[in-house]
Amino acid sequence: MTKFLKGIDGWYFLNNDSNKVIDEISGANALSQHYALKWRAIFTERQVKADELGVTLVTFIVPNKHCVFPQFLPADIQISDQRLVLIGDFDELQSVIYDSALFSDPDTFHKNDTHWTDYGACQAFIRIMSEFNIDPQRIYTKDSFSREYCQGDLTGSNGDKKELVLKNEDRVKEVFDNGILHVGRVRIYKNEKLKGNGNGKRLSIFGGSSVNQIIDFFAHEFEIIVHVWTQSIDWEVVKEYRCNYVLALPRERFMVQVATDDQSWEYQQGNALKYLEGVAYSSLNTKGTSSYFGQIGYRNAIDLLASSLLALNIAGKSTAVPVQRIVNTLDVYKVDALILKLKEMGAEVSLLNDLKSQSLLTEKAIRIFKVSLNKEFNPRLLRPLLGMNLSDDEFREVLLAVNKSICSGQLLALNKADIKEVYVLYSQIIEKLESKFSYKSVPLHGFSDGVFGSSIKGWCYTKGIIKQGVELRINDIPIAEHKSELYRKDLDDHGMGDGKHGFSFNLNLKRVIGMMQNSQHAEVAILDKSTGTIIPKSQMLIKAPCTSFYIDNYAVDDFSGWIVDYSYPTRKIILDVFVNGAFVKKVSSSIVREDLKNENFNEAIGFNFSLKNLLENGDNSLIFKDSETGLIVSNEIRVVL
Repeated sequence: MTKFLKGIDGWYFLNNDSNKVIDEISGANALSQHYALKWRAIFTERQVKADELGVTLVTFIVPNKHCVFPQFLPADIQISDQRLVLIGDFDELQSVIYDSALFSDPDTFHKNDTHWTDYGACQAFIRIMSEFNIDPQRIYTKDSFSREYCQGDLTGSNGDKKELVLKNEDRVKEVFDNGILHVGRVRIYKNEKLKGNGNGKRLSIFGGSSVNQIIDFFAHEFEIIVHVWTQSIDWEVVKEYRCNYVLALPRERFMVQVATDDQSWEYQQGNALKYLEGVAYSSLNTKGTSSYFGQIGYRNAIDLLASSLLALNIAGKSTAVPVQRIVNTLDVYKVDALILKLKEMGAEVSLLNDLKSQSLLTEKAIRIFKVSLNKEFNPRLLRPLLGMNLSDDEFREVLLAVNKSICSGQLLALNKADIKEVYVLYSQIIEKLESKFSYKSVPLHGFSDGVFGSSIKGWCYTKGIIKQGVELRINDIPIAEHKSELYRKDLDDHGMGDGKHGFSFNLNLKRVIGMMQNSQHAEVAILDKSTGTIIPKSQMLIKAPCTSFYIDNYAVDDFSGWIVDYSYPTRKIILDVFVNGAFVKKVSSSIVREDLKNENFNEAIGFNFSLKNLLENGDNSLIFKDSETGLIVSNEIRVVL
């Protein structure tokens, strides 16, 4: 059986999938009134809970494409009037919407995909906002969209018609994404423009892939949005994020299974143990998720598995079979996450070792990590590799993959905490490789104190030699030569000549970056010229700058923000500001930011400047470059005057 049915005039429809959509819509496998009553009970219970919490709840059932456009179906398929959404009379319930007529325009659904188009999602957005009793700040017409060919999930190729797609400038980037595939994914959006202006609207959305097309519209209207990929509603999420609006977005074809919002310990344990008995669960390297497991709610399956394994372990029951099933089913990253969770819960070492011994699938782990980089950089995929017994070549392979990702600018999409974690992990990989240098050290009086800002400092002293020569080498190429003649009180105090044996090399990061070529690190060493030997602790891998840049305020006469270089955290960064392609001024990051000290940014990394009389009337393009390296530190910023 093919995945799709070819309809009339180039339209394609989902064939009988695991939910038997064709059988359900045609009445061949119609759901009973019993199912409808269960769903009515769920909707009613949710409304009671919403009223109890004082939040506004809307449930919008996304209709099957087949039921919206029956005129394009093959002639032998007829739509039944005994479908669940009709026999349940859900539209009689408070704030439950099923309105297939809303999508009568063929532009509302993709011809070669199961989902609504951005334009179709916009029609649902307008209806939902009306139900929320909110007037949208933005008005959308067909002119708000562009026409593009779109690859469909049915045919895997572009359709024969250009679909209405939301323009890039209206897209909104999430500030958090836990990276889980499908069920259990959590994304958070924040609209800084609405923060503190009395908007106060916070929205929780519970739904699957249909949310992807609609969430950008809501992101312009709400201060905070939390999207949880599940058919359930987790009221703890609603309370934790203080959401005053809740949207449930079930798809009609997935309603063949009745959702549950039960998050009790007994329910979770029961489902987790059923999973251990054989319920399949997808991992990062497989497609799709278990529809059964999808009913559990937003909570990560890892927590449930950990609880269940621990319960079996405490009860004295064997965990050998469940452990083997987990290792065979999940990839190494989820196994690693499970081990960490079990550690937190105080599991026995023997249970942890059983998982560890079977989870070090090095080649598979590296492959998954490298494949993931084709989409976006996820620090959670890098962490487990460091605990594996990788060979030097394997570590270098991972390092090269990270370098390539950094060079492509993928880290700019991460938040500052994730960027910092990437570079901590990156440094740990480098440390594992640092012993593989071509230099040979011999004892001498000298030491490299390390990198300060963008300079390498240290000292070199050999009795009887005055102003000893030292040489900086990068990738075994002589770069600069100095005399170790800087005064250092610590040397003087320890009787090393007159104390004038210090040195300092400016790395000249722009030059270093040029020498890195396709890599993101360079091999550095400082030699004692008199002996040709390496100075202790001076051989190191230095990294390319990794800056995190943020602007807090966009007022014309008051631009403020901060910038930090995670590779060189003590480096004082000077920004070159370009307006519409022309350089206009330099800005120094020299302001101490008290609000960032808790983020371990103890240096003065803040800046404040004015662009008064430097902007043109209309739309302006702002670009910021690191003055020392010449690298662009942020995506283009648009300012309208």
